[in-house]
Amino acid sequence: MWAKGASSSGNTRTSVKKEFRRTFENAKRGDATAQSILGYWYLKGLAGPRNYAKARLWLRKAAAQGQTEAITNLGLMFQLGDGVRADYRQAVYWFDKAARLGDTMAQVNLGLMYINGTGVRANPARGVWWLRKAARKGDAKGMYNVSLAYLYGVGVQKNSRTAKRYMEGAADAGDSDAKLFLRKRSNEFSPQ
Repeated sequence: MWAKGASSSGNTRTSVKKEFRRTFENAKRGDATAQSILGYWYLKGLAGPRNYAKARLWLRKAAAQGQTEAITNLGLMFQLGDGVRADYRQAVYWFDKAARLGDTMAQVNLGLMYINGTGVRANPARGVWWLRKAARKGDAKGMYNVSLAYLYGVGVQKNSRTAKRYMEGAADAGDSDAKLFLRKRSNEFSPQ
């Protein structure tokens, strides 16, 4: 990734340029991780001005090799309309690919899309299934959203005890929304 601090010559700009050149050369040679990083840099404008065409090009090359972060970033591009026309069905397509490869961010996004019926027919039970997969891997947003599903009975039977356990897990994992929820609304975890 990006070089941190000053280079040996004391010039951070020089070290960033070297890192970009090294990553670009590796990407051209077919290194999927380098392609994914390069695509992300173009997407976010970390390699100069944002260049969505180059971002898509490099992310798709990495995705074709099964690079999960690239696949998830393509899903995010379509979900958010970041450099492309927002297309929730395309977002579901990419999130599904990455989720099946084990990417927790994709699992959470796909789960929420199933719960809300965004780009796919609403299926809250299927959505919670994806959220649980992410939560079992320790993903804080996965735990937070599973907690809400149990608290409000979305896709699962209401269970405030289970909801509280997931919310506490999310807070322990550093999720700020979970911490705030426990501080402000813990009374919602009343016994059943």
